[in-house]
Amino acid sequence: MSDKMNVESFNLDHTKVKAPYVRLADVKTGRHGDTIHKYDLRICQPNKAHMEMPALHSLEHLMAELSRNHSEQVVDISRWAARRASMSR
Repeated sequence: MSDKMNVESFNLDHTKVKAPYVRLADVKTGRHGDTIHKYDLRICQPNKAHMEMPALHSLEHLMAELSRNHSEQVVDISRWAARRASMSR
């Protein structure tokens, strides 16, 4: 049995990260050769602090809208239930 979990972020030691930070969480290649990079953006320290939901929601909309003004390669910017942001390009 493998010591690694199937969900990539479950393998990350959240006690060792120092927010704010951005990390490359995954790279996948599609069947047509397209490449998708997934980034993990942490604004506040995990399990210590959080961003209030109205501010997070505003940031999500700003990033989603403005990123598309600069690149056609951005697929999605969205937050996860744990108030983390995920960006794929």
